[in-house]
Amino acid sequence: MQIKRFKLKGKPFGLNPDAKYFFNSATHKRAISTLGYGLGQGQGFIVITGDSGSGKTMLMHALQHLLDKNQIVTGRVLNTQ
Repeated sequence: MQIKRFKLKGKPFGLNPDAKYFFNSATHKRAISTLGYGLGQGQGFIVITGDSGSGKTMLMHALQHLLDKNQIVTGRVLNTQ
Protein backbone atom coordinates (compact mmCIF):
# COMPACT_ATOMS: atom_id res chain seq x y z
CA MET A 1 0.00 0.00 0.00
CA GLN A 2 2.62 2.58 1.06
CA ILE A 3 5.11 1.21 -1.48
CA LYS A 4 2.97 2.44 -4.38
CA ARG A 5 1.95 5.66 -2.66
CA PHE A 6 5.52 6.78 -1.94
CA LYS A 7 7.03 5.02 -5.00
CA LEU A 8 9.37 2.93 -2.87
CA LYS A 9 11.54 0.25 -4.45
CA GLY A 10 11.23 -2.17 -1.54
CA LYS A 11 9.69 -2.75 1.86
CA PRO A 12 11.09 -0.08 4.19
CA PHE A 13 10.41 -1.86 7.50
CA GLY A 14 11.24 -5.53 7.09
CA LEU A 15 11.91 -7.84 10.01
CA ASN A 16 15.53 -8.29 8.97
CA PRO A 17 17.82 -5.28 8.59
CA ASP A 18 19.01 -4.50 5.09
CA ALA A 19 22.47 -2.91 4.99
CA LYS A 20 21.67 -1.00 1.80
CA TYR A 21 19.43 1.26 3.92
CA PHE A 22 22.18 1.90 6.49
CA PHE A 23 22.59 5.58 7.39
CA ASN A 24 26.21 6.12 8.35
CA SER A 25 25.90 8.84 11.00
CA ALA A 26 28.91 10.19 12.90
CA THR A 27 28.10 7.86 15.81
CA HIS A 28 27.85 4.85 13.51
CA LYS A 29 31.13 5.78 11.79
CA ARG A 30 32.84 5.87 15.18
CA ALA A 31 31.32 2.51 16.13
CA ILE A 32 32.41 0.86 12.86
CA SER A 33 35.89 2.33 13.31
CA THR A 34 36.09 0.93 16.84
CA LEU A 35 34.86 -2.47 15.70
CA GLY A 36 37.35 -2.50 12.83
CA TYR A 37 40.16 -1.65 15.23
CA GLY A 38 39.11 -4.43 17.61
CA LEU A 39 39.01 -6.94 14.77
CA GLY A 40 42.40 -5.76 13.52
CA GLN A 41 43.86 -6.28 16.97
CA GLY A 42 42.55 -9.84 17.07
CA GLN A 43 40.04 -9.29 19.86
CA GLY A 44 37.95 -12.41 20.37
CA PHE A 45 34.71 -10.72 21.41
CA ILE A 46 33.52 -7.15 21.04
CA VAL A 47 30.37 -6.04 22.83
CA ILE A 48 27.97 -3.48 21.39
CA THR A 49 25.24 -2.15 23.65
CA GLY A 50 22.40 0.28 23.09
CA ASP A 51 18.68 0.82 23.34
CA SER A 52 16.25 -1.13 21.21
CA GLY A 53 16.09 0.31 17.73
CA SER A 54 19.39 2.20 18.00
CA GLY A 55 20.89 0.33 15.04
CA LYS A 56 23.11 -2.35 16.60
CA THR A 57 22.02 -5.12 14.24
CA MET A 58 22.12 -2.82 11.22
CA LEU A 59 25.62 -1.75 12.26
CA MET A 60 26.75 -5.38 12.29
CA HIS A 61 25.23 -6.02 8.85
CA ALA A 62 27.00 -2.94 7.47
CA LEU A 63 30.29 -4.01 9.05
CA GLN A 64 30.00 -7.50 7.58
CA HIS A 65 29.62 -5.98 4.10
CA LEU A 66 32.83 -3.97 4.61
CA LEU A 67 34.98 -6.90 5.76
CA ASP A 68 37.16 -9.02 3.51
CA LYS A 69 35.44 -12.40 3.72
CA ASN A 70 38.72 -14.15 2.86
CA GLN A 71 40.45 -12.72 5.94
CA ILE A 72 37.78 -12.47 8.65
CA VAL A 73 35.11 -15.02 9.46
CA THR A 74 32.01 -13.70 11.21
CA GLY A 75 28.97 -15.30 12.74
CA ARG A 76 25.71 -14.16 14.29
CA VAL A 77 23.95 -15.39 17.40
CA LEU A 78 20.29 -14.75 16.68
CA ASN A 79 18.88 -16.16 19.89
CA THR A 80 20.73 -15.95 23.17
CA GLN A 81 18.49 -18.53 24.82
